[in-house]
Amino acid sequence: KEFGALLFAAVMTTRQFLSILLSCIIFMHPLTMGQWAGTSMVFGALYYKTFAGGKKKAKSSPPKEEPVEAGKEMTEQKQQLLSEPATADSKPS
Repeated sequence: KEFGALLFAAVMTTRQFLSILLSCIIFMHPLTMGQWAGTSMVFGALYYKTFAGGKKKAKSSPPKEEPVEAGKEMTEQKQQLLSEPATADSKPS
């Protein structure tokens, strides 16, 4: 879980793009201007989201901490219950 789904998608899409590019070069398969434009838009958006998303994560604020007083109250209540002597009336049924 060290790498996210977006990075995985970027790697797999890059692999596909390189396969198409090599196919065009080696086997002389032509791409139209529309196909090049679509490829540029897809890869531009994908890489922008990948790299812009990484910067947002670095700038995010640290997680909020629980209020200390709520924890103190619970601890005080537990200590009170533990310090009270058990009576015959307080036995569980």
